Amino acid sequence: MRIRTALLTVATVAAGTVALAAAPASAAICRDVHTVPWQVGSQVFGHAELVCVDPNDPRDGQPMPVKLQQEGFPGFWQTVATGTGDVAYLCRGVGPHNFRDAALPAKVVPLACS
Repeated sequence: MRIRTALLTVATVAAGTVALAAAPASAAICRDVHTVPWQVGSQVFGHAELVCVDPNDPRDGQPMPVKLQQEGFPGFWQTVATGTGDVAYLCRGVGPHNFRDAALPAKVVPLACS
């Protein structure tokens, strides 16, 4: 009887350990989310943060690296601002310029510098 109880206790503890190890995996579902560039006045902004399925995950909302790029010549992208979380670039020149976040290369946004 003691052996059976001891085995049951070990099995329960082992199952509990597996369950505890599996639980954080579901909480670990987070994504690096970037916005497309936007303009306010003569400044162009970019933003990136970690968004987690579990809003109580301490990493939720953590600032992530951002690399704002401007198209100089067709197909040539120049990095104009880098940072973590939020970046801003004082738009130079006149007329529309194409901007993108390097993490979203297909999301090109034409913005009018003034």
